[in-house]
Amino acid sequence: MANFRCEGRIALSAEQVYSLMVSPDMQERVAKQFKAISAKAKVEERPKGPLLTLEVEEPARKGSGTEKSTMRFDWDRAARACTWTREDHQHRDRVKVRGSLRLQAEKETVSRIIEEGEIEISIPLIGRVLAPKIAASIERKRPAVYAFWESLGKA
Repeated sequence: MANFRCEGRIALSAEQVYSLMVSPDMQERVAKQFKAISAKAKVEERPKGPLLTLEVEEPARKGSGTEKSTMRFDWDRAARACTWTREDHQHRDRVKVRGSLRLQAEKETVSRIIEEGEIEISIPLIGRVLAPKIAASIERKRPAVYAFWESLGKA
């Protein structure tokens, strides 16, 4: 298992960032910006906050073809926070990716985003090597993702 932690600042209010992140259209745009061939999001409104499900198809990491995954974001509206999971369809039982995301208002027009997660790969030997590499890749790529969220809010 490997853990990751990412923090960033977005020059938008916490409410603006929250509104973007719970929008199916915006989640689809972010997925397509970062390699998705197709993305389809839907939201289920609930009293505590929305449950957003994002189905993504991406180019295969190795070889040809595509890989499909499902992300679920379980939001708490009052806390502006969510827990999330990612399920890779071809490795359902062997790969578990989960985490949390919190939005904090730093100033009226600046938000802090804090994301923590873990990757568990239940494949002997390979999992111990691959999980830390994936965690490092997530940490390395998150600033670009946060910048894209900011650009969506300013468009």
